[in-house]
Amino acid sequence: MQIAKAITGNLLSGILGRVVGSIGPLVVVPLMIRAWGMAVYGEWLIVTAIPAYIMMAPDFGLAGAVVNRMAFLTAQGDEQEAVYLYRSSWLVLLCAACTFVGIGWGVAWLVDWRIFGVKTLPHATATAVIGWSCMQIFVAQQGFLLSGIYRSAGQNPRWSLMVSIGSALSLAAGAAALTFGAMPLQCLLTQLATQFLWFCVLCRDSRRVMPAFTLSLHGVSFQRVRAYIVPGLGHAGMPLVNALQNQGVLLVLGVVLGSASVGAFQTMRVVVNGIKSILGQLSTAIAMEVPALLGQAKSQLIQRILVRNTQIGFLVVIPGILFMSAEGGRIFRWWLGPNAPYDAAVIAILLASLLPYVVGASFAVLLQAGNQIHFAILPLIGTALVSVAAVGLGGRIGGLTGAALGVVAWECCTAAMLAAITCSRFQHRFADYLSQWVDGRSFLRDVQNQVGRATRRLSAKPTNA
Repeated sequence: MQIAKAITGNLLSGILGRVVGSIGPLVVVPLMIRAWGMAVYGEWLIVTAIPAYIMMAPDFGLAGAVVNRMAFLTAQGDEQEAVYLYRSSWLVLLCAACTFVGIGWGVAWLVDWRIFGVKTLPHATATAVIGWSCMQIFVAQQGFLLSGIYRSAGQNPRWSLMVSIGSALSLAAGAAALTFGAMPLQCLLTQLATQFLWFCVLCRDSRRVMPAFTLSLHGVSFQRVRAYIVPGLGHAGMPLVNALQNQGVLLVLGVVLGSASVGAFQTMRVVVNGIKSILGQLSTAIAMEVPALLGQAKSQLIQRILVRNTQIGFLVVIPGILFMSAEGGRIFRWWLGPNAPYDAAVIAILLASLLPYVVGASFAVLLQAGNQIHFAILPLIGTALVSVAAVGLGGRIGGLTGAALGVVAWECCTAAMLAAITCSRFQHRFADYLSQWVDGRSFLRDVQNQVGRATRRLSAKPTNA
C-alpha cells in the first residue's frame, strides 16, 4: 500500500530527530544541574517558558495552515498558487515576528522575575535569556514554513532528516558549551548560532527540492494569507494549549513551590516527554500524508490509519509504565546520582497521563490536517487554564504529587474533547474507533501484511541484481 510506504518513510527519516529529542534531555539535564545547581536550573526553566507565549502571537498558527494548504494545492496540480501562498505568508510572518521579538525584549526588561521564584539569576541575565530565546523561536518558525516546500514535493523524509540533523548539531553545541562551564546565557547563544547556521543550509536545500519556490514579491497578496487566518488560529491554539500545560505549569509551580521544585518536577517529566517524543514521531509521519488523503477523499483509510496510530501508542506506553514502575528509582540514581529528585508516585502518575495523551494526539492529527482544529481551541484553552489552576492548587496542597494529578486531569479532558469534536466535524462515530481499538486481530493482520511486503521486497532485490 503506497500510503503505508510513505508513512514508513516519514517515520524512519524522523527517527534521528526523535532519538535526539528523547536522548538530548538525558544528556543535557545532568550537565545543567552539575554546572548550575538545581535552583538555577529551575530558574532557567521558568525564564525560558516566557518566550513560548510571546512568540506565539506573530505566527498565530498561520504557518501550520499554510503548510497544509501548500501540500493540498500541489496535490491538485495548482503549484503556482502554492508558490504565491508561500511567498505571501513568508512576508507576513517575517514582519510580525520582527515586531514581537522587540516586544519580547521590552517585556523581559520590565517584569520583576522574582515573582516567579527567579532569585539567583540577575535581572539583566534573565532579560537577555528571554530576548535571545525569542530569536531562537523566530528562527524555528521560519524553518517550519520551509516544510511546506518539502511536503509539496513529496519529500517529507528528506525534511525530517534535515531537521533531525539540525537538532543533533544544536544539542551537541549546547552540551559542549556546558562541558566547558558555560552559564545559561552562553549556552543559549551557542545553540542559537548553531541553529541559525543550519537554517541557512536548509534554505539552500529547499531550493534544490523545488526551484519554483523562490522568495520574491511577485504574487504576494495579503488576501491570500487572510483566508488562512481563522484556520491558522486553530494551529496556534494547540501550541498555546501545550504551552499552558508545559510552560504554564512551570510558572505556577515556581510561584507556589519555588525554583528547586520546578527543577525536580521537570527532571521527572523528562522521562514522560521522552516517550511522548517517540509517539510524536508516528503522529508527525501520519500528519504529513493526511492532507493529501483528504484531498483525495479517502475517509475510511484515514480513520484506519488513526486507529493504528492509537494502538501502536498503547503498545509503547503500557510497557513503558511497567518498566519505569519497576526500575525507575535505579535509573534515576544512575542518571543523576544518589541525590536524584525521584518520587515514585509522581513518576507513576505522570506516566499514566500518557494513555489519554495517545488518544487525543490521534484525533488532533485529523483536525490539524483538515484545518479544523480551530473548532477545538476555545474548549481546550478553557480546560488548560482550569488545569493549570488545578496544578497550582494541587501543588500547594499535595506538593509535586498533587501537581502531577492536575496533569492527568488535563490530558483526560483534552482527549475527550478532541475525540468529540473530530467525530462531529468529520461525521465519524466514536463507537467505530472504539471497536477497532480493541480489534487485535485486524491490527495483527495489518502488521503481517506489512512485514510480508517488506520481506518480499528484500528477497526480490538479489534476484533483480
